Amino acid sequence: MCHVANRALTDVETRYGQTELEAAAIKFACADALYKYLVGPPKFEIFTDCKPLVHLFNNPTSRAPLRIERQILAIQGLDYVVKYQKGVENIADYGSRHLTRRHDDIPMVKSVNELEEGLRTFVSEDNEYLSRMAKDDNDYQFLKEVIQRNLWKKHGKDPRVSRFLGVASDLSVVGEIILCKDKVIPPLSSRRRFVEKAHKIGHSGETRTLKLLQEKIWFPGIAKLCKEAVQNCQSCQVTHDRTYDEPLQSTSLPPGPWHTISVDFKGPFKDGTYALVGYDLYSRYPVVSYCRFTAFSCVKPILDSWFSTFGTVKELKSDRGPPFNGHEFSAYARERRFVHKPVKPRHPRGNGEAEKLMQNVKKMERIGKQERKKYRCLIEGMLNAYRATPHPGTGKSPFKLMFGRKMRLGVLPEISETPERDNHPEVRQNDALYKLKSKRYHDKRRNVRKSRIAVGDKILMKNKRTDPLSRIPGKVINIRGNDVTARFDDGKVFMRDKSHFKIVRERSYVEERERVRGEQTFQDNILNLSRIDQSTRDVLPDQINRDEADQLMNSHKSSTNNRKQPIYVTRRGREPFLDEKLRIHDTCGVNNLHGMPAILAGIAGAVAAKLADEDDYKKSLSSVFPGNHSSSKRAGYQVLALLITLGISIVSGAITGFIVKQSVFDPPTREQLYDDEDFWELPEIYVNHNEPNDIPLQPTTTKTEAPSS
Repeated sequence: MCHVANRALTDVETRYGQTELEAAAIKFACADALYKYLVGPPKFEIFTDCKPLVHLFNNPTSRAPLRIERQILAIQGLDYVVKYQKGVENIADYGSRHLTRRHDDIPMVKSVNELEEGLRTFVSEDNEYLSRMAKDDNDYQFLKEVIQRNLWKKHGKDPRVSRFLGVASDLSVVGEIILCKDKVIPPLSSRRRFVEKAHKIGHSGETRTLKLLQEKIWFPGIAKLCKEAVQNCQSCQVTHDRTYDEPLQSTSLPPGPWHTISVDFKGPFKDGTYALVGYDLYSRYPVVSYCRFTAFSCVKPILDSWFSTFGTVKELKSDRGPPFNGHEFSAYARERRFVHKPVKPRHPRGNGEAEKLMQNVKKMERIGKQERKKYRCLIEGMLNAYRATPHPGTGKSPFKLMFGRKMRLGVLPEISETPERDNHPEVRQNDALYKLKSKRYHDKRRNVRKSRIAVGDKILMKNKRTDPLSRIPGKVINIRGNDVTARFDDGKVFMRDKSHFKIVRERSYVEERERVRGEQTFQDNILNLSRIDQSTRDVLPDQINRDEADQLMNSHKSSTNNRKQPIYVTRRGREPFLDEKLRIHDTCGVNNLHGMPAILAGIAGAVAAKLADEDDYKKSLSSVFPGNHSSSKRAGYQVLALLITLGISIVSGAITGFIVKQSVFDPPTREQLYDDEDFWELPEIYVNHNEPNDIPLQPTTTKTEAPSS
C-alpha cells in the first residue's frame, strides 16, 4: 500500500530550524496522516535525510531540544526505528515540494494548551513552597516579566537578566515558576536550601550532588553553590579524611657516629618474641636484639648491652610507645645522661629510618617461614649485608663510618687497605644532597600540598579507630614546623603532625587570616633553617647565605610596617618580581652570569674599534674591514652584532619556555623553575623529619635554637 500526505508549514513553523522541521515531518506522518495504519503492527522503519534525528528518536535517554522532544513524545506509543537515507534517494523528497493541502493549527494549539495546563496544575499542587517564594522575590518577578514580554534587548545588560541571556530561548513561565527547558529555576532565597537538601539525601560528593540537582533544577552558579555546600557539610568533614600529604622535611646529619639513634619494636613474631631495632642516624648502622616483652625490665638489658659496646648515645628517638613513655625509662635516660626525643604520635614517617628497616626485618621473617629456616639467622645475614653496603645517602658503608674500616664478610675476595681516620667531610655533602633529592622525589610522586592551617583555626583531628576525624572541633594554639598543638572543646590538648588535622570549613571567611598565614609561613621558614648545623651550611653555600638572610629579615620587617610586599634583593626574592612583573623566571640564577664574559668582550671590542685610528689598521697583516669603513662605523657594527646575539638568545629562550610549558611535556613545578640542580629518579625512601628543616628553601639569620615543643 502507498499513501501520500503533505501539508504547508504554519507561521510558527516557518521559524523552525532545519532539524526541527525534519522532526515535525516525522511526527506529522506517524501521528497525524498515517497513525491508523501504524498502530498495532510490528516494528516499522522511518527513513529521514536528517542524520542527527536517528540518535534522538532511537535513544530513549537522549536529551533533545524541547521542540524535537515534543515530536518524539507524540509518537512514543508506536514501535518504530529511524534510519538515515540520503535526500536524493528518499522518495518523500518530491512530495515535500508539491503542496496538496493547507495545515490546520487547531489541533496543535489544543495540545499546547493542554500541556501548559498540566504543568500549571503540577506546579501549583506539588510546589506551593516554591510558588510562595517566587512571589516574594522581586528579582525573580522581574525576570519573569522579561520572559513573558520578550524584553531581552531592553534589559539585557541588567545584572538580574544578563546571566540568563545564554539560555533565553529555553526559558518559559508556568504559573509563578520559571523553567529552563524541563528544569525549574528556583528563586534566589530558596536555592541554597534545595542544594543542601539534595546533598543530605545521600551525602554524595560534589560531582554526584551536582548531577542529582541538574536532573530537577538549574540556575546560574549551581556548580559553585553545590561545591560550597558539600565542603561546608559538617558530617562529611568529620567522616572524610584529607587526601594529600605535607611536603617532606629533612633533618640535619648528626655530628658523628652513635650520636643519635632511632629505636622501634617489631613483632610479636610467631614464637612470641619482639625485635628491638636500633638505627644510627649518622652512619646508618643497624642493630637488632630480641626480648619477650616490651616492658622496661626487658628493654633495659638490651640498651645496656648496646651502650657498653658502642658507647652511650647523646639522643634517642622513639615513637613514644611503651616502655619509652614510662617513668622508668625517663629515670634511666637521666641516669645515662642522654636526651629522649619522641617523634609525633601516630606518625610513623617521623621515625622513618627505623620504620624502613622494619620492612627488611619483616621480609626476612616471611622468607624464613617460606624456606623453613630460622628467621633470626636470616635477619643477621640481612644486617651484615646492610652494614657492608654503601648507603646512597652517605656514599659509604655503615660499618666503615662506624668503625673506620671496611667490613670483612669472608665470602668475597678482598685486598688489604689502610684504615681511614677522618670525619669524612664528603659524607655531609652526600647526605644533604641525598635528602634534597629524596624530598623532591617524595613531593613529586605524592599529592603534596602546603597546609593552610594557622594559629586560631578551627580544626578536626584524625581518629584512630572510629570516624576518620573527630566530631569534637578544636582550636590551633601553636605551630612549629609540621608540629601542630591544638586544644579541643573538651579541654584536652594534643600535639600531632599537620597531616592529622583538617580545617573546619564555615560559610564566613575572615580575610585577615590570609595575612596571618603569610607571616606564619615566613617565620616557619626562618625557624626551620636556623636548625641546620653549621657543617651542612658549609656544603650548601648557594642555598644558605647569611648576608642575604639579613636583607631578607629587614625586608620582612619593613613590609610588616608598610603593609606592602617588598622586592627582595636575594635570589629567592627576585623570583616574584621576575615572574609577576616581567613574566619570566630565573632558570640559572643571575648570580652565575654565564654569558657576562661574552658581553664584556663585545663591548670591549666596540670600544677598541672606536678608539683605533687608520694607521693601526694599515699595520694589520690582512684587511679585516673594507677600506671605506670608519672606526665609528666599525664600532657600530660590533654593537649591532652584540644586540643581535642577545636578541637571538632571548627569542630562543622564550620559544623554549613556551614549548616546555605545554602539558604534553609535563611542565615543571613552580619550585623547579628556580633550581639549578638536575633531577634524578630515586627509589622512594622515608627519611627522618621530626625536626622541620627544609634545606633548599630560604636563608636564615637567627642564631638561637628554636625552643622544643
